[in-house]
Amino acid sequence: MRDPQKFIRKAIIDRLQGNLPTEAGNVQGFEWKDVTLDWSAYAKQYNLVVRARGYKPTIWSTQTSTWGDASFRYAVSLPIYHRIPNDAVLPYIRVYSLGYNEIDQNATLYNLDCRTRIEVISAYYGDDGGETEVNDIVSNIVFLLRKREGNYIDLSDFGFNVYTTTIESVDYLEIDEADSTYFKAVIELSTRVQKT
Repeated sequence: MRDPQKFIRKAIIDRLQGNLPTEAGNVQGFEWKDVTLDWSAYAKQYNLVVRARGYKPTIWSTQTSTWGDASFRYAVSLPIYHRIPNDAVLPYIRVYSLGYNEIDQNATLYNLDCRTRIEVISAYYGDDGGETEVNDIVSNIVFLLRKREGNYIDLSDFGFNVYTTTIESVDYLEIDEADSTYFKAVIELSTRVQKT
């Protein structure tokens, strides 16, 4: 039997990738508000900050006036890692495996309880915020992963059938350092699979 952990981790990352926007105003070191400005100023700021950080931006909503200006709220898709690179910019998400237990021993099938940890990490300078952002990201993750009837992550290509996904716990931490206040959420996910 193959180890299902790497397949679960990859399926979780695939499900989350591109589905967790955050407002660019909350990206560390970048302030953006609901604004009205001309497109040349927008493009200049976009090129200097967003592309330099490697984010793939999307615009949540736009309204164009008769003068050609736009009022918009800007969003970026959060980076998701298994191993965090040295040049990672906050906020980001880390997904890694904790292990698995065989939960039902019988002659024909293997049933495993696989545990995966998802961490959401953000930082703010002083009292600029952060906790609400982490709460919102966790809420979106739970919505995408916690399913009760179907729509589980698909592992059928690897010979496994997912029959439950459960959020075992969500813990929040706040760490005050000299440079920033760090906010971290730790989600423990239980995925029960059967070898087909």
